[in-house]
Amino acid sequence: MTKKPVSGARALTVSETLCAWSSTIQYEDLPPDVVEQSQLRILDVLGLVLLARRSDVGSALLRGARSLGGPAEASIVGEARAVGAATAALANGAMAEAIEFDDTHTESIVHVGAAVVGAALATAEAQGSDGQALLLAVATGAEAVCRIGVVAPGGFHPRGFHPTGIICPFGAALAAGSLMGLSLEQRVWALGIAGSQAAGLLECWADGTWAKVVHPGWAAHSAIIACRLAAAGFTGPARILEGAAGLFASHIQQPSHELDLVRAQAELGQKWECRGIAFKPYPNAHVIHGLTEAALQIACTIDVDEVEEIVCAVAPHWIPIVCEPMAEKRRPPNTAQARISLPHCIAEALVTGRMDAGSFAQEQLLDPSINALADKIRYEPRRDWTDKSIFPGEIRVRLNGKPDIVSEVAFNLGGHARPLGREAIVEKFRANASDALASGEIESVVAGVFDLPHATDARALAGLCLGSAD
Repeated sequence: MTKKPVSGARALTVSETLCAWSSTIQYEDLPPDVVEQSQLRILDVLGLVLLARRSDVGSALLRGARSLGGPAEASIVGEARAVGAATAALANGAMAEAIEFDDTHTESIVHVGAAVVGAALATAEAQGSDGQALLLAVATGAEAVCRIGVVAPGGFHPRGFHPTGIICPFGAALAAGSLMGLSLEQRVWALGIAGSQAAGLLECWADGTWAKVVHPGWAAHSAIIACRLAAAGFTGPARILEGAAGLFASHIQQPSHELDLVRAQAELGQKWECRGIAFKPYPNAHVIHGLTEAALQIACTIDVDEVEEIVCAVAPHWIPIVCEPMAEKRRPPNTAQARISLPHCIAEALVTGRMDAGSFAQEQLLDPSINALADKIRYEPRRDWTDKSIFPGEIRVRLNGKPDIVSEVAFNLGGHARPLGREAIVEKFRANASDALASGEIESVVAGVFDLPHATDARALAGLCLGSAD
Protein backbone atom coordinates (compact mmCIF):
# COMPACT_ATOMS: atom_id res chain seq x y z
CA MET A 1 0.00 0.00 0.00
CA THR A 2 1.43 3.36 -1.02
CA LYS A 3 1.19 5.88 1.79
CA LYS A 4 0.55 9.47 0.79
CA PRO A 5 2.65 12.15 2.51
CA VAL A 6 1.03 14.08 5.29
CA SER A 7 1.63 17.37 3.55
CA GLY A 8 2.64 18.65 0.15
CA ALA A 9 1.90 21.77 -1.76
CA ARG A 10 -1.62 21.99 -0.31
CA ALA A 11 -2.41 23.70 2.97
CA LEU A 12 -2.27 21.54 6.07
CA THR A 13 -5.52 20.32 7.54
CA VAL A 14 -6.41 21.18 11.12
CA SER A 15 -5.40 17.68 12.24
CA GLU A 16 -2.08 17.90 10.43
CA THR A 17 -1.33 21.30 11.96
CA LEU A 18 -2.08 20.10 15.48
CA CYS A 19 -0.11 16.89 15.01
CA ALA A 20 2.88 18.67 13.50
CA TRP A 21 2.93 21.01 16.48
CA SER A 22 2.64 18.20 19.01
CA SER A 23 5.47 16.34 17.26
CA THR A 24 7.94 19.16 17.76
CA ILE A 25 7.03 20.87 21.02
CA GLN A 26 9.12 19.94 24.06
CA TYR A 27 8.38 20.09 27.77
CA GLU A 28 10.81 23.02 28.05
CA ASP A 29 8.59 24.98 25.64
CA LEU A 30 5.62 24.95 28.02
CA PRO A 31 4.95 28.20 29.89
CA PRO A 32 5.20 27.76 33.69
CA ASP A 33 1.50 28.49 34.21
CA VAL A 34 0.52 25.85 31.63
CA VAL A 35 2.71 23.32 33.46
CA GLU A 36 1.04 24.16 36.77
CA GLN A 37 -2.42 24.04 35.22
CA SER A 38 -1.60 20.58 33.84
CA GLN A 39 -0.50 19.42 37.29
CA LEU A 40 -3.68 20.79 38.83
CA ARG A 41 -5.75 19.16 36.07
CA ILE A 42 -4.24 15.78 36.91
CA LEU A 43 -4.79 16.34 40.65
CA ASP A 44 -8.39 17.40 40.08
CA VAL A 45 -9.15 14.30 38.01
CA LEU A 46 -7.55 12.00 40.59
CA GLY A 47 -9.71 13.49 43.34
CA LEU A 48 -12.88 13.26 41.27
CA VAL A 49 -12.31 9.60 40.46
CA LEU A 50 -11.63 8.80 44.12
CA LEU A 51 -14.81 10.65 45.09
CA ALA A 52 -16.91 8.90 42.42
CA ARG A 53 -15.86 5.40 43.48
CA ARG A 54 -18.46 5.39 46.27
CA SER A 55 -21.31 6.77 44.17
CA ASP A 56 -23.91 4.61 42.43
CA VAL A 57 -22.66 5.78 39.04
CA GLY A 58 -19.05 5.09 39.96
CA SER A 59 -19.84 1.66 41.38
CA ALA A 60 -21.53 0.64 38.14
CA LEU A 61 -18.61 1.95 36.11
CA LEU A 62 -16.15 0.01 38.27
CA ARG A 63 -18.11 -3.24 37.88
CA GLY A 64 -18.28 -2.79 34.13
CA ALA A 65 -14.61 -1.87 33.77
CA ARG A 66 -13.47 -4.79 35.89
CA SER A 67 -15.47 -7.14 33.66
CA LEU A 68 -13.69 -5.76 30.59
CA GLY A 69 -10.31 -6.48 32.17
CA GLY A 70 -7.48 -6.79 29.69
CA PRO A 71 -3.71 -7.07 30.08
CA ALA A 72 -2.17 -5.55 33.21
CA GLU A 73 -1.16 -2.21 31.68
CA ALA A 74 -2.71 0.61 33.70
CA SER A 75 -4.67 1.38 36.84
CA ILE A 76 -8.19 2.44 37.54
CA VAL A 77 -7.50 5.13 40.14
CA GLY A 78 -7.72 3.59 43.60
CA GLU A 79 -7.46 -0.01 42.37
CA ALA A 80 -4.49 -2.28 42.97
CA ARG A 81 -5.31 -4.57 40.04
CA ALA A 82 -4.20 -3.28 36.63
CA VAL A 83 -6.36 -3.64 33.51
CA GLY A 84 -5.93 -2.81 29.84
CA ALA A 85 -4.92 0.78 29.20
CA ALA A 86 -8.06 1.52 27.17
CA THR A 87 -10.23 0.06 29.94
CA ALA A 88 -8.48 2.15 32.61
CA ALA A 89 -8.92 5.27 30.48
CA LEU A 90 -12.61 4.49 30.03
CA ALA A 91 -13.20 4.05 33.76
CA ASN A 92 -11.14 7.02 34.94
CA GLY A 93 -12.44 9.39 32.28
CA ALA A 94 -16.05 8.51 33.00
CA MET A 95 -15.77 8.55 36.79
CA ALA A 96 -14.12 11.98 36.66
CA GLU A 97 -17.38 13.34 35.26
CA ALA A 98 -19.71 11.26 37.39
CA ILE A 99 -20.79 14.13 39.65
CA GLU A 100 -20.48 17.07 37.22
CA PHE A 101 -17.49 18.49 39.13
CA ASP A 102 -14.83 18.36 36.41
CA ASP A 103 -13.25 21.28 34.60
CA THR A 104 -14.77 23.04 31.59
CA HIS A 105 -13.42 25.08 28.72
CA THR A 106 -16.11 27.68 29.20
CA GLU A 107 -16.24 29.13 25.70
CA SER A 108 -16.91 25.78 24.02
CA ILE A 109 -18.56 24.13 27.08
CA VAL A 110 -16.28 21.09 26.83
CA HIS A 111 -15.10 19.05 29.82
CA VAL A 112 -11.42 18.68 29.02
CA GLY A 113 -9.56 17.11 31.93
CA ALA A 114 -11.55 13.90 32.33
CA ALA A 115 -10.84 12.65 28.82
CA VAL A 116 -7.34 14.03 28.28
CA VAL A 117 -6.01 13.09 31.72
CA GLY A 118 -7.82 9.75 31.54
CA ALA A 119 -6.06 8.87 28.28
CA ALA A 120 -2.71 10.33 29.34
CA LEU A 121 -2.52 8.59 32.73
CA ALA A 122 -3.35 5.19 31.24
CA THR A 123 -0.92 5.58 28.35
CA ALA A 124 1.87 6.89 30.60
CA GLU A 125 1.47 3.83 32.83
CA ALA A 126 1.45 1.46 29.88
CA GLN A 127 4.52 3.12 28.34
CA GLY A 128 6.45 3.76 31.55
CA SER A 129 6.67 7.45 30.66
CA ASP A 130 8.36 10.03 32.85
CA GLY A 131 6.59 12.92 34.52
CA GLN A 132 7.60 15.56 32.00
CA ALA A 133 6.23 13.47 29.14
CA LEU A 134 2.94 13.07 31.01
CA LEU A 135 2.63 16.81 31.65
CA LEU A 136 3.48 17.62 28.03
CA ALA A 137 0.83 15.19 26.83
CA VAL A 138 -1.82 16.67 29.13
CA ALA A 139 -0.94 20.24 28.13
CA THR A 140 -0.94 19.62 24.37
CA GLY A 141 -4.00 17.36 24.48
CA ALA A 142 -5.96 19.96 26.43
CA GLU A 143 -4.86 22.67 24.02
CA ALA A 144 -6.05 20.63 21.05
CA VAL A 145 -9.49 20.15 22.61
CA CYS A 146 -9.83 23.88 23.19
CA ARG A 147 -8.58 24.72 19.69
CA ILE A 148 -11.18 22.46 18.09
CA GLY A 149 -13.88 23.67 20.47
CA VAL A 150 -13.48 27.33 19.52
CA VAL A 151 -14.07 26.64 15.82
CA ALA A 152 -17.82 26.67 16.47
CA PRO A 153 -18.50 27.31 20.18
CA GLY A 154 -22.03 26.47 21.22
CA GLY A 155 -22.72 24.68 17.96
CA PHE A 156 -23.16 21.15 19.30
CA HIS A 157 -25.71 21.34 22.14
CA PRO A 158 -28.58 22.69 19.98
CA ARG A 159 -28.33 19.61 17.76
CA GLY A 160 -28.38 17.22 20.71
CA PHE A 161 -24.66 16.50 20.88
CA HIS A 162 -22.44 16.65 23.96
CA PRO A 163 -19.29 18.46 22.77
CA THR A 164 -17.18 16.63 25.36
CA GLY A 165 -17.87 13.33 23.64
CA ILE A 166 -17.49 14.80 20.16
CA ILE A 167 -14.35 16.92 20.58
CA CYS A 168 -12.32 15.24 23.33
CA PRO A 169 -11.32 12.14 21.33
CA PHE A 170 -9.01 14.35 19.28
CA GLY A 171 -7.15 15.91 22.22
CA ALA A 172 -7.02 12.58 24.02
CA ALA A 173 -5.55 10.94 20.91
CA LEU A 174 -2.97 13.72 20.60
CA ALA A 175 -1.98 13.13 24.24
CA ALA A 176 -1.79 9.35 23.90
CA GLY A 177 0.04 9.59 20.58
CA SER A 178 2.63 11.88 22.14
CA LEU A 179 3.31 9.42 24.95
CA MET A 180 3.51 6.51 22.48
CA GLY A 181 5.98 8.39 20.32
CA LEU A 182 3.90 8.05 17.16
CA SER A 183 5.25 9.51 13.93
CA LEU A 184 3.60 12.59 12.47
CA GLU A 185 1.76 10.48 9.92
CA GLN A 186 0.56 8.05 12.57
CA ARG A 187 -0.71 10.90 14.75
CA VAL A 188 -2.77 12.25 11.88
CA TRP A 189 -4.21 8.81 11.26
CA ALA A 190 -4.95 8.45 14.97
CA LEU A 191 -6.97 11.66 15.03
CA GLY A 192 -8.87 10.49 11.96
CA ILE A 193 -9.63 7.15 13.58
CA ALA A 194 -10.56 8.73 16.91
CA GLY A 195 -12.86 11.16 15.16
CA SER A 196 -14.66 8.28 13.49
CA GLN A 197 -15.44 6.98 16.99
CA ALA A 198 -16.52 10.35 18.43
CA ALA A 199 -19.90 9.95 20.11
CA GLY A 200 -21.97 12.07 22.45
CA LEU A 201 -25.74 11.94 22.02
CA LEU A 202 -27.61 13.75 24.79
CA GLU A 203 -30.88 11.83 24.73
CA CYS A 204 -30.01 10.79 28.30
CA TRP A 205 -31.02 14.30 29.35
CA ALA A 206 -34.61 13.37 28.54
CA ASP A 207 -34.84 10.51 31.02
CA GLY A 208 -32.01 11.12 33.48
CA THR A 209 -30.02 8.01 32.63
CA TRP A 210 -26.25 8.02 32.98
CA ALA A 211 -24.98 7.77 29.41
CA LYS A 212 -23.54 11.31 29.37
CA VAL A 213 -21.05 10.37 32.10
CA VAL A 214 -19.36 7.84 29.84
CA HIS A 215 -18.63 10.36 27.07
CA PRO A 216 -15.21 11.55 28.32
CA GLY A 217 -14.33 7.98 29.27
CA TRP A 218 -15.20 6.73 25.81
CA ALA A 219 -13.22 9.62 24.30
CA ALA A 220 -10.16 8.50 26.29
CA HIS A 221 -10.77 4.85 25.41
CA SER A 222 -11.22 5.55 21.69
CA ALA A 223 -8.06 7.67 21.70
CA ILE A 224 -5.92 4.78 22.91
CA ILE A 225 -7.55 2.36 20.47
CA ALA A 226 -6.99 4.85 17.64
CA CYS A 227 -3.33 5.35 18.52
CA ARG A 228 -2.65 1.63 18.70
CA LEU A 229 -4.33 1.05 15.36
CA ALA A 230 -2.37 3.92 13.81
CA ALA A 231 0.87 2.53 15.25
CA ALA A 232 0.05 -0.75 13.47
CA GLY A 233 -0.33 1.04 10.13
CA PHE A 234 -4.11 1.51 10.11
CA THR A 235 -4.98 4.78 8.37
CA GLY A 236 -7.45 7.57 9.18
CA PRO A 237 -8.64 10.67 7.30
CA ALA A 238 -6.61 13.88 7.54
CA ARG A 239 -9.73 16.03 6.94
CA ILE A 240 -11.71 14.41 9.76
CA LEU A 241 -12.57 17.84 11.17
CA GLU A 242 -13.23 20.16 8.22
CA GLY A 243 -13.96 17.65 5.45
CA ALA A 244 -17.25 17.47 3.56
CA ALA A 245 -18.24 14.51 5.73
CA GLY A 246 -16.10 15.48 8.72
CA LEU A 247 -17.00 16.48 12.24
CA PHE A 248 -18.19 20.03 11.65
CA ALA A 249 -20.24 19.23 8.54
CA SER A 250 -21.91 16.20 10.09
CA HIS A 251 -22.49 17.41 13.63
CA ILE A 252 -23.11 21.13 13.30
CA GLN A 253 -24.19 21.64 9.68
CA GLN A 254 -23.15 25.25 10.07
CA PRO A 255 -22.08 27.18 6.94
CA SER A 256 -18.37 26.69 6.43
CA HIS A 257 -17.73 30.44 6.32
CA GLU A 258 -18.94 30.66 9.93
CA LEU A 259 -16.34 28.15 11.17
CA ASP A 260 -13.22 29.73 12.65
CA LEU A 261 -10.68 27.21 11.37
CA VAL A 262 -7.91 29.81 11.55
CA ARG A 263 -8.28 30.09 15.32
CA ALA A 264 -7.82 26.33 15.61
CA GLN A 265 -4.37 26.57 14.06
CA ALA A 266 -2.94 30.06 14.60
CA GLU A 267 -0.17 30.88 17.09
CA LEU A 268 0.23 27.36 18.43
CA GLY A 269 2.76 27.46 21.22
CA GLN A 270 2.43 31.23 21.59
CA LYS A 271 -1.25 31.62 22.47
CA TRP A 272 -2.66 28.97 24.82
CA GLU A 273 -6.43 28.54 24.56
CA CYS A 274 -6.29 26.04 27.43
CA ARG A 275 -5.84 28.99 29.78
CA GLY A 276 -9.60 29.38 29.32
CA ILE A 277 -10.31 26.07 31.07
CA ALA A 278 -12.08 26.67 34.37
CA PHE A 279 -11.88 24.46 37.44
CA LYS A 280 -15.26 23.97 39.06
CA PRO A 281 -16.05 25.19 42.58
CA TYR A 282 -19.55 23.64 42.43
CA PRO A 283 -20.67 20.17 41.24
CA ASN A 284 -23.35 21.28 38.80
CA ALA A 285 -23.61 22.48 35.20
CA HIS A 286 -20.98 25.13 34.64
CA VAL A 287 -23.39 27.58 33.00
CA ILE A 288 -25.28 27.81 36.32
CA HIS A 289 -22.21 28.69 38.39
CA GLY A 290 -22.72 32.44 38.39
CA LEU A 291 -26.36 31.93 39.38
CA THR A 292 -25.33 29.39 42.03
CA GLU A 293 -22.95 31.86 43.61
CA ALA A 294 -25.57 34.62 43.42
CA ALA A 295 -28.02 32.34 45.24
CA LEU A 296 -25.50 31.37 47.92
CA GLN A 297 -24.74 35.04 48.58
CA ILE A 298 -28.32 35.67 49.69
CA ALA A 299 -29.27 32.25 51.08
CA CYS A 300 -28.90 33.34 54.70
CA THR A 301 -30.77 36.62 54.20
CA ILE A 302 -34.15 35.40 52.95
CA ASP A 303 -37.01 33.41 54.43
CA VAL A 304 -37.99 31.00 51.67
CA ASP A 305 -41.58 30.95 52.94
CA GLU A 306 -41.86 34.65 52.04
CA VAL A 307 -40.74 34.17 48.44
CA GLU A 308 -43.33 34.94 45.76
CA GLU A 309 -41.12 34.49 42.72
CA ILE A 310 -37.47 34.15 41.71
CA VAL A 311 -36.36 35.38 38.32
CA CYS A 312 -32.99 34.18 36.98
CA ALA A 313 -31.33 35.92 34.06
CA VAL A 314 -29.80 33.46 31.58
CA ALA A 315 -27.87 33.66 28.35
CA PRO A 316 -29.98 32.26 25.47
CA HIS A 317 -27.53 29.47 24.68
CA TRP A 318 -27.93 28.08 28.23
CA ILE A 319 -31.67 27.52 27.85
CA PRO A 320 -31.63 24.09 26.17
CA ILE A 321 -28.99 22.89 28.61
CA VAL A 322 -30.45 23.81 32.01
CA CYS A 323 -33.85 25.49 31.56
CA GLU A 324 -36.06 23.43 29.30
CA PRO A 325 -38.36 21.61 29.45
CA MET A 326 -39.06 23.60 32.61
CA ALA A 327 -41.63 21.17 34.06
CA GLU A 328 -39.05 18.39 34.00
CA LYS A 329 -36.27 20.63 35.28
CA ARG A 330 -38.38 21.52 38.32
CA ARG A 331 -38.68 17.85 39.30
CA PRO A 332 -35.45 16.13 38.28
CA PRO A 333 -35.91 12.38 38.74
CA ASN A 334 -32.36 11.73 39.84
CA THR A 335 -29.07 13.31 40.83
CA ALA A 336 -27.74 13.49 37.27
CA GLN A 337 -30.76 15.49 36.14
CA ALA A 338 -30.67 17.72 39.21
CA ARG A 339 -27.13 18.87 38.48
CA ILE A 340 -28.22 20.29 35.11
CA SER A 341 -31.47 21.82 36.36
CA LEU A 342 -31.51 25.57 36.92
CA PRO A 343 -34.62 25.63 39.14
CA HIS A 344 -33.47 22.75 41.34
CA CYS A 345 -29.89 24.03 41.70
CA ILE A 346 -31.01 27.51 42.70
CA ALA A 347 -33.70 26.22 45.04
CA GLU A 348 -31.33 23.78 46.75
CA ALA A 349 -28.65 26.46 47.13
CA LEU A 350 -31.14 28.88 48.72
CA VAL A 351 -32.65 26.30 51.07
CA THR A 352 -29.45 24.55 52.19
CA GLY A 353 -26.99 27.45 51.87
CA ARG A 354 -24.37 25.22 50.27
CA MET A 355 -23.38 23.58 46.99
CA ASP A 356 -20.70 20.94 47.38
CA ALA A 357 -19.94 17.25 46.92
CA GLY A 358 -22.72 16.39 49.39
CA SER A 359 -25.40 18.25 47.44
CA PHE A 360 -28.04 16.62 45.21
CA ALA A 361 -28.67 13.65 47.47
CA GLN A 362 -31.97 11.82 47.01
CA GLU A 363 -33.46 13.42 50.11
CA GLN A 364 -32.77 16.85 48.63
CA LEU A 365 -34.52 15.91 45.40
CA LEU A 366 -37.58 14.99 47.48
CA ASP A 367 -37.36 17.89 49.95
CA PRO A 368 -40.76 19.69 49.97
CA SER A 369 -39.15 23.07 50.71
CA ILE A 370 -36.74 22.77 47.78
CA ASN A 371 -39.45 21.60 45.40
CA ALA A 372 -41.87 24.34 46.49
CA LEU A 373 -39.18 26.95 45.85
CA ALA A 374 -38.27 25.41 42.48
CA ASP A 375 -41.88 25.94 41.39
CA LYS A 376 -41.45 29.68 41.95
CA ILE A 377 -38.35 29.99 39.77
CA ARG A 378 -38.51 31.20 36.19
CA TYR A 379 -35.91 32.53 33.77
CA GLU A 380 -35.57 35.54 31.51
CA PRO A 381 -33.13 35.54 28.56
CA ARG A 382 -30.40 38.17 28.59
CA ARG A 383 -29.60 38.60 24.92
CA ASP A 384 -26.73 40.94 25.75
CA TRP A 385 -24.91 38.06 27.46
CA THR A 386 -23.03 37.00 24.36
CA ASP A 387 -19.58 36.31 25.82
CA LYS A 388 -19.42 32.52 25.87
CA SER A 389 -16.26 32.45 27.97
CA ILE A 390 -18.02 33.58 31.17
CA PHE A 391 -21.10 32.52 33.10
CA PRO A 392 -22.52 35.53 34.98
CA GLY A 393 -25.42 35.36 37.40
CA GLU A 394 -28.34 37.64 38.23
CA ILE A 395 -31.20 36.67 40.54
CA ARG A 396 -34.17 38.78 41.60
CA VAL A 397 -36.17 37.47 44.56
CA ARG A 398 -39.64 38.92 44.95
CA LEU A 399 -40.97 38.73 48.52
CA ASN A 400 -44.37 39.15 50.11
CA GLY A 401 -44.72 42.80 51.17
CA LYS A 402 -40.99 43.46 51.14
CA PRO A 403 -38.55 45.00 48.66
CA ASP A 404 -37.03 42.71 46.06
CA ILE A 405 -33.63 41.21 46.79
CA VAL A 406 -31.20 41.23 43.88
CA SER A 407 -27.95 39.29 43.77
CA GLU A 408 -25.49 39.61 40.91
CA VAL A 409 -22.22 37.95 39.90
CA ALA A 410 -20.41 39.44 36.93
CA PHE A 411 -17.88 36.63 36.43
CA ASN A 412 -18.25 33.03 37.55
CA LEU A 413 -15.83 31.80 40.21
CA GLY A 414 -13.24 29.52 38.63
CA GLY A 415 -13.39 31.21 35.23
CA HIS A 416 -10.59 33.20 33.62
CA ALA A 417 -11.65 36.46 35.29
CA ARG A 418 -11.79 34.87 38.78
CA PRO A 419 -9.71 31.69 38.58
CA LEU A 420 -9.42 29.25 41.43
CA GLY A 421 -5.88 29.44 42.76
CA ARG A 422 -3.55 26.53 43.32
CA GLU A 423 -4.41 26.18 47.00
CA ALA A 424 -8.16 26.21 46.32
CA ILE A 425 -7.80 23.36 43.83
CA VAL A 426 -5.57 21.43 46.23
CA GLU A 427 -8.21 21.90 48.93
CA LYS A 428 -10.86 20.62 46.52
CA PHE A 429 -8.73 17.51 45.97
CA ARG A 430 -8.29 17.01 49.70
CA ALA A 431 -12.05 17.16 50.25
CA ASN A 432 -12.83 14.86 47.32
CA ALA A 433 -10.22 12.28 48.30
CA SER A 434 -10.97 12.32 52.03
CA ASP A 435 -13.23 9.26 52.02
CA ALA A 436 -10.74 7.16 50.06
CA LEU A 437 -7.38 8.25 51.47
CA ALA A 438 -5.98 9.03 54.90
CA SER A 439 -4.64 12.55 55.41
CA GLY A 440 -1.00 11.53 55.01
CA GLU A 441 -1.84 9.61 51.83
CA ILE A 442 -3.63 12.66 50.46
CA GLU A 443 -0.55 14.79 50.97
CA SER A 444 1.61 12.14 49.29
CA VAL A 445 -0.56 12.36 46.16
CA VAL A 446 -0.38 16.15 46.19
CA ALA A 447 3.41 16.01 46.53
CA GLY A 448 3.63 13.36 43.81
CA VAL A 449 1.68 15.47 41.32
CA PHE A 450 3.78 18.55 41.93
CA ASP A 451 6.95 16.48 41.70
CA LEU A 452 6.04 15.18 38.22
CA PRO A 453 8.60 17.44 36.46
CA HIS A 454 11.30 15.46 38.29
CA ALA A 455 9.66 12.01 38.22
CA THR A 456 11.45 9.38 36.15
CA ASP A 457 8.41 7.07 36.10
CA ALA A 458 4.87 8.43 36.17
CA ARG A 459 3.56 5.00 37.20
CA ALA A 460 4.43 5.78 40.81
CA LEU A 461 1.47 8.18 40.95
CA ALA A 462 -1.02 5.34 40.62
CA GLY A 463 0.42 3.59 43.66
CA LEU A 464 -0.02 6.71 45.77
CA CYS A 465 -3.78 6.63 45.11
CA LEU A 466 -4.40 3.15 46.52
CA GLY A 467 -4.74 4.30 50.12
CA SER A 468 -5.81 2.38 53.17
CA ALA A 469 -9.01 4.20 54.08
CA ASP A 470 -11.20 1.48 52.60
